[in-house]
Amino acid sequence: MVTAVAPLEIVPRYEAAFRAAGFHPGLVTTSTLATLNLVRGETAVVLVKLSGRVLTLSLSQRSMLKLLRTIELADGTPEEILGHLHPTFAYAEDQLATRPERLLVCGFNGQGHEVVGVFERELGVVAEPLRSRFGTAGGHNAGLLGCLEFLERA
Repeated sequence: MVTAVAPLEIVPRYEAAFRAAGFHPGLVTTSTLATLNLVRGETAVVLVKLSGRVLTLSLSQRSMLKLLRTIELADGTPEEILGHLHPTFAYAEDQLATRPERLLVCGFNGQGHEVVGVFERELGVVAEPLRSRFGTAGGHNAGLLGCLEFLERA
């Protein structure tokens, strides 16, 4: 289980737009936490999710979240992203005593295949697009697909 905490005075600011539109917010979560419903496996898995200039890296093992980082990128090049992936892999090796065996890639739009190849060569790991039973997850729909996946299993 993962718990995200925000100061009570902050949450209404984010809910205000929804309330003004006539919606009553219920569950509020970050898209990456919802996206983690799409990550399965017994081994260590790294998810690299790009949404605009925001990069989110997560490390999970046996479907348990071990590390979550969100970073605003300067230019979003594969080299800049690799600069953040290398420490994530080092953390896995140091703290989990294992090397991640898979890298799930999400939100790279038309660059997905090119980026996957760069990551596989540089990190020596199998990289693949993040998928759900509803389709390939992108930078802006991965959280929704993760919620739908969760609801399908519930």
